[in-house]
Formats: sequence, structure tokens, C-alpha cells
Amino acid sequence: MARLASRLPGHALHALIESPLGVESAFEIASAGIGLGEADLRSALGVATAEHLGWQRARIVNAAAAAGLEPPAMSVYADVRDLEGLRASCEAGRASGFVGRAAIHPAQLPVIREAFTPSAPRWPAPARCCRASRRRPRPAAARSCSPSTPDSCAHRFTRHP
Repeated sequence: MARLASRLPGHALHALIESPLGVESAFEIASAGIGLGEADLRSALGVATAEHLGWQRARIVNAAAAAGLEPPAMSVYADVRDLEGLRASCEAGRASGFVGRAAIHPAQLPVIREAFTPSAPRWPAPARCCRASRRRPRPAAARSCSPSTPDSCAHRFTRHP
């Protein structure tokens, strides 16, 4: 991926992981950006439903974090008429570290937006953290912090030149 990215300056790459080997190679692939192609992966694994892909989903979230990338978005939810199922899946994905979801139908967008929009109580800690980071830049290559402490948030700090 890094070699391909170097040949395409100015273009963002995003790899869609659709095979068991891709899941196993997620960190190496994650140099640009990754997500899960769940329909093809389910087929390759012989898995009946997306609910059985918990380990693979966690692997992708972990690979993105380990590579210093922003958390990935979830794969599409194929049943466009099942908005309650979509809502439950989005909420589980958000709790698992995903930051959004791809959609295949416009009717899904309000549900996805609602599920992934932070609630009001979550905003004060990140705002405090971001203000503090401007006063005290941190040298970490990529550090996430938890909203459970006063000087922390989900903001990623990157190395300063």
C-alpha cells in the first residue's frame, strides 16, 4: 500500500478488506486507510450474518489505531428496509470503535447520522482537551486519550515537525 500510495501523490487510498488473508494482513495494509467489505468476507468465511464478524471488525479498528489512522467507518448494512436493525448495528459499531458507516440507500442516512453523532455530554471533555493541547503540544506520534480524565478526549495528537 505504501508503494502504491507513493505512486499516486495527492490521492487518498482506502483499502477495503474482503478476505481472511486481508484481515490477517490488516496492519500492513492500514498504511493508507482501511475498512471491511463484510459481504465478500462473510462469503469467504461461510459466515451467515454480520453479527458473527466481531473479531474481524475489532481487528480492523485495532489495525487502524496501530497504524496511527483515524478509526474506520463500518461497512454497508445491506437490508435497506430494516432501519431498526441498522440502528442497533450502528450503535454496536460505535461502541466498538467505528466512527461512521457507509450507506447504500438514502433512507439509511438519518439513522446512521443519529447513531454516530456524539451526544451533548460528550463534547465538553474534548473541547477542554483540545484547548489544553494547543497550550501544551504532546510529542507522541499518535496518542488517543480517554474522556474519563479531565485533561483528555478522543482527539488524536500527532508529532509536531
